Amino acid sequence: MFVTAFNTGAALRSASPRGLQGFVALDAWQRAGWAGEHIAPARKRQRSHAAAELVIRGVVADVMRHVVETDGSLPVNRAGAFA
Repeated sequence: MFVTAFNTGAALRSASPRGLQGFVALDAWQRAGWAGEHIAPARKRQRSHAAAELVIRGVVADVMRHVVETDGSLPVNRAGAFA
């Protein structure tokens, strides 16, 4: 599993550089924050900077069964599936 500090799907005018170098292994991020990030953001990210995305290599059959909390921005229907 990997995390990234930004939304990789966002198309902003001054977006962060894209590519695999923006992803940090989850266990490394939990130990050392963004020290494993291999891109040069405008400023060094604070260790406390929240992850924006979690990336899982492979398939999760029923991902919503594993979701504990969201910020409310996901369009989820009553059955717990993405709308």
